[in-house]
Amino acid sequence: MPNLVKKELSRSYPESYIRCLCGKIVSQLSNDSIIIKCRHCKQFVVIKAQKIERIDYRQTINEEG
Repeated sequence: MPNLVKKELSRSYPESYIRCLCGKIVSQLSNDSIIIKCRHCKQFVVIKAQKIERIDYRQTINEEG
């Protein structure tokens, strides 16, 4: 699987940080929501989803997974 890393999400904690492979926090997982803070205007984007199971890390947006 070149250029693609899959991270299985742990449900042991109701809230957890999602980090880039470099270690920087990019978002937060809270129950069935992904919370992203805009690095420019500091507002939050909340994405509601059910049963989030994994996060895929990709170098380009068009990679097949």
